[in-house]
Amino acid sequence: MEKTRKEVLTKENIVKDLLKAENEFGTYKIYNYFSYMIPIILLSIIIVTSTNIYMGIVVFLFAVYPLIQLIREIYILKMRKQAIRNGEFTITMEKLSHIAKEAIPKSQYGFSLARLGSRWARMEVDFLYFSYQKWRIPIINYTWSNVYKMSKAGIKNTSLIGDEFYVVTNNDSHEIGCAYNTKFFEATKENKGV
Repeated sequence: MEKTRKEVLTKENIVKDLLKAENEFGTYKIYNYFSYMIPIILLSIIIVTSTNIYMGIVVFLFAVYPLIQLIREIYILKMRKQAIRNGEFTITMEKLSHIAKEAIPKSQYGFSLARLGSRWARMEVDFLYFSYQKWRIPIINYTWSNVYKMSKAGIKNTSLIGDEFYVVTNNDSHEIGCAYNTKFFEATKENKGV
């Protein structure tokens, strides 16, 4: 059997992947809040200019909550990115327990008026499960790699139950930020103890 060439996993590469994941999922939350605010603001402008200024102000107040949440999410995203740049993450070895697709509410990744479980308010998400937590697989992974740049389908297709992974956990949120199959990646000695 031919031995697979392993890509070296450095701290810089891990930071790139963590920042990319934060951008992908954090931007989705920000977009959700923003997409809710715009129609309400436009509606309040139309009401103010056409009928009653007081009614327009009342409608505009409905946009205040998502605006506050939008500012909060931007701040949290900025702080999480800074923590990643400062190396505030932990690398552990975990075995893959199973792979699954879940339909999760969009409100879990941002604001949504539809919390009643309608189909359009849910999205299909792929997860890898480890002994203690699950990892939401990003759309594109390991963009820094010349050999193992993979889509989420590539990760699902090359991962087998029982495979060993380097699991990178954010220290502040205790969520898995990224995972690397040891079939394809080898951590440097300095990263193995992080």
